[in-house]
Amino acid sequence: MNQVECALLRLARKRNVLFLYPALRPQIAKVLESTPEIERSVDPPNSYSLTYAAEVGQHRRSFELLTTVPEEQLSSLLAEALDAEAKINDHFWDARKNLTDTEKQMLGFEIYGDEGRHYAFKGIVGNLRIKLEERYAASTQASE
Repeated sequence: MNQVECALLRLARKRNVLFLYPALRPQIAKVLESTPEIERSVDPPNSYSLTYAAEVGQHRRSFELLTTVPEEQLSSLLAEALDAEAKINDHFWDARKNLTDTEKQMLGFEIYGDEGRHYAFKGIVGNLRIKLEERYAASTQASE
């Protein structure tokens, strides 16, 4: 289930960058024409800031739905998500090069769990204060 969730996170971000961000930019520019100078200079809205909350909400709903999917269907969902991601991947990385710094989420959803890896995965275990060595030792002793 986690692999499907990660693939859906990446796919949503990549689709947003490719399709939603370009559509929002002209609208944002038009709104900025009539906003106070301080808003335009200090923290102007951008495609990322306007879509992030909706993206997180979409991920939450996707995860809730994934918890209801039978395990045997998860592998086919993963294959579909990975195939869809592969089809747009090169275009995404090209488009990402042209994002402004404020539109980029550094080391964010676009690489989350790619090939089963993410920089934060090791930290999650530590943050939960799980000591893998102790758990392994306890499970080994219990089986003896």
